[in-house]
Amino acid sequence: MASFFSATDVVGAAVEIERRGRDVYLKAASKCGDAGVKEFLEFFAAEEARHLTIFEKMAGRVGPVEVPPPGSPSEYMEYLRDLLDQHALFAGEGPDRLLAAATDMTSAIELAIRIEKDTILFFREMQELIPPAERAAVRECIEEERSHFRQLSDMLVRLGKPS
Repeated sequence: MASFFSATDVVGAAVEIERRGRDVYLKAASKCGDAGVKEFLEFFAAEEARHLTIFEKMAGRVGPVEVPPPGSPSEYMEYLRDLLDQHALFAGEGPDRLLAAATDMTSAIELAIRIEKDTILFFREMQELIPPAERAAVRECIEEERSHFRQLSDMLVRLGKPS
């Protein structure tokens, strides 16, 4: 279970999300026999690596957590911990178990969609906890994750699975 004491801890969780996401996309790409789909997955790995760099730089600039009203800081932190614990990249045995269960490209893309959705939700909450000066970068990452979600959904359609 994650513990949050400062905005740096929250940003650290975002760093770990992006690191694990990058690794999942790279592993999925390495198993892919279709050159187009492999390139598609490698693109997402590069996007996650770029986000990783954004959050690594941000970690050095943030300080205390700014818990939004209403509610108590401990309740909000518990909610955020639970949100992270249920993220596809952290729940159970993590992405390796999920990726192993992704026996074809359709299931790998469905896993990626779940990761993107979980990441969007975490980032939306995260932006409330960091200094206002850092929120634009988080909003940009949210928009990019939304774009990834749409691209992955389109890929499912191209692979023959209706959305």
